[in-house]
Amino acid sequence: PKLTAMGRVYAVTRRGYGVSSRPESGYDVEQLGKDVLAVIKALGLQKPVMIGHSYGGQELSYLASEHRDEIGALIYLDAAYRYAYDVPGEFERDFPSLPPPPSPPRVTRLPFVLPEAERRQPRGSPVAAKAIAAGSKQFTDIRLPALAIFASPHDVGADAPDEAFERFDEAVTERQARAFERGVPGARVLRWRRASHYLFLTREADVIREIAQFVT
Repeated sequence: PKLTAMGRVYAVTRRGYGVSSRPESGYDVEQLGKDVLAVIKALGLQKPVMIGHSYGGQELSYLASEHRDEIGALIYLDAAYRYAYDVPGEFERDFPSLPPPPSPPRVTRLPFVLPEAERRQPRGSPVAAKAIAAGSKQFTDIRLPALAIFASPHDVGADAPDEAFERFDEAVTERQARAFERGVPGARVLRWRRASHYLFLTREADVIREIAQFVT
């Protein structure tokens, strides 16, 4: 609702989640992307701006790679990781230069609060979650206007700052942010320190401002 001043807004719930249908198959990125494309065509939308969070970034990149003429622009909300942009072999080459992976920090709180409407939704299908991760692919050809916001390092709800974890998290995220900047011409890439993965909840006003500027 807070984006409606910029235009008409549609929310798409992918198969296997909420009250969408829950088939046993069809959770690879190509089918998930085609699901979104089917919604776009059914609604008669002309080059919409697509917004995706987390693994939703893979559907954005699929549409940008395979159906570029149908899409206007892309907004990745902590969603432009390797499932959305990944040059084969590049990450493996860079990995030795990253800090050693630390033990996970002790998490004592949720760094965000889900809206009541989402808390009341049926839980996602475990079959879908596993199949989505297994059905991803590498995308390298994204030639659309793009905004990508990364949380770097992430606020994961640790009871105290964990320097080793934050160094590793920030180094891995920065590596991905730079790869996205190099590979997606003209992309606006932002890094927000200690933002939650759900940064549209914890940094809502900032996210709305950036989306408004980008859409304009």
